[in-house]
Amino acid sequence: HAESFDLSATAVSPALWGFGAAKSQQSSMDREIIETLAASQETFRRLAHASRAAKIALMSLGLAREQVVLYGSLSMGRTESTPDALEASAFASQCGSPHRLREVPGCFITDLSDVDCAALLPDQWQAGALIERFTSAIGIDHTEWHNVHATVVPRFSVTQWTMVSNRGAHLDLSCFTDPVQFAQFNARQNAFREIFWSTRRQLVGRFGDAGGDAFDAYIYLLKAFAALTLRHALTSFQAICLGIFVVHRRMLDKQCRTISAMTMMKRFLIFCRHFFSCEPPEITAPRQWQHWHGTRAIDLGGGGHFIERCSRRARSELYFVDAEVSEGVQEADWMNVLHNVEPHTISMAATGALDRWYSSSKQMKGSWPRLKRDLLPVMKLEPEPFLYGR
Repeated sequence: HAESFDLSATAVSPALWGFGAAKSQQSSMDREIIETLAASQETFRRLAHASRAAKIALMSLGLAREQVVLYGSLSMGRTESTPDALEASAFASQCGSPHRLREVPGCFITDLSDVDCAALLPDQWQAGALIERFTSAIGIDHTEWHNVHATVVPRFSVTQWTMVSNRGAHLDLSCFTDPVQFAQFNARQNAFREIFWSTRRQLVGRFGDAGGDAFDAYIYLLKAFAALTLRHALTSFQAICLGIFVVHRRMLDKQCRTISAMTMMKRFLIFCRHFFSCEPPEITAPRQWQHWHGTRAIDLGGGGHFIERCSRRARSELYFVDAEVSEGVQEADWMNVLHNVEPHTISMAATGALDRWYSSSKQMKGSWPRLKRDLLPVMKLEPEPFLYGR
């Protein structure tokens, strides 16, 4: 039995809510967050070039265009562009400029991002043989790739290869051997993109451009939080999925009259502290904190709701149920987004972040400088020296 939540949002003029100077300050802070945490132009050009070089190299080896899929942050423009449209405009896009969000398709990458690509191998092809040919080829502009390591996931008929180019770009290439599994992978990616953009559209509908700025800044804060404290316990993709769920739980309601990334981030941290706590909540706990990872799973499809647990093995669970059902996947074979998370670590990290960043409950403005001081050393690391090639 699912506990559903009303995602409908009535568009109301922000002027009726009396935003005034507070709205202007919040929007300014959100744009500063984007400008601070977004990837540099150098990183963007390097990743855009690497993405194009990888796709061209794979297709030159005999893969059809529809068998090569770009996903991840580089494929997510701030406008609802397709990955192909985003790639076509990549070199013209000013990804790091918050003042041009509406004019050109930026993307949600940071200086820690890499290129994520999936490929469906033709019948009788072996992933190892493909990678050998891929790393032996000299691509556009003399791009060369070197294999770092590989992980085989038999359950999903995929081998995941991590590579680095002679230009310093990292590539995660997932090679599928089963077209059914590849179709299921695409369905899950499409489900994520739909809920991602549906959430942003609803925030813009409720709060105007300020809603879009707040959402964009919030995504960067989620990625930064994962990088700062949880790289071994929570990935940025997992953090974003949970963060979107929190927006629907706590922000898309009739009582929320203002919007800011810092407010959304605080509610995300509070949710993580309670939902991933080591012990189940007391019976006397407020109703919103009665849900616990040990007894409830999350379905992000349709905007997000709690469902019954599906797996006894997983410590936490989050699914795109509609995507699984549409592809005819048996419940036992659903892909659990939170399959490898460490709940207690997440709860402790969220509690620590709340104490450090939100020490004053009435002064949200002072939280950003504290958060920025912690994040910048992690998000703006010096690039690694090139180990290969020229």
